[in-house]
Amino acid sequence: MNNYIDVKNLIPQQPPFVFIDTIFDVSRTSLYSNFTITEKTLLCENGQFREGGLIENIAQTAAAYIGYFNTSEPKIGVIGAIKNLTTYALPAVGETLTTKLTIEQEIFNMILCNAEIRISNKLIATCEMKVAIPEDGI
Repeated sequence: MNNYIDVKNLIPQQPPFVFIDTIFDVSRTSLYSNFTITEKTLLCENGQFREGGLIENIAQTAAAYIGYFNTSEPKIGVIGAIKNLTTYALPAVGETLTTKLTIEQEIFNMILCNAEIRISNKLIATCEMKVAIPEDGI
């Protein structure tokens, strides 16, 4: 059974620039997030959530991972690198993204992860991402 966790206290982003709704199945090696795209979602164009939104969804999922295991107030981080980004499809308004983050390395305030975004079981995007949270924030 999944325990869904609201992310509003785990990430520094605030509406309308929030691209994850909940996280679940959290461990030290992986985390899943959900996000339902609405008509009001930023980074939509012609009824589709664009590539920049998919990248930010992954980055916010990584921030939620860091926030989940960090007891201090969420800090703004930076995307250090994106590798091998592949987009197979763009999601439409009304669809729910499930993002799986697999942690490859965690060093100090930086994580290296692989990400997969799916709608139901259909893979729509993948990438490797490095996310860093400076000790003093940005």
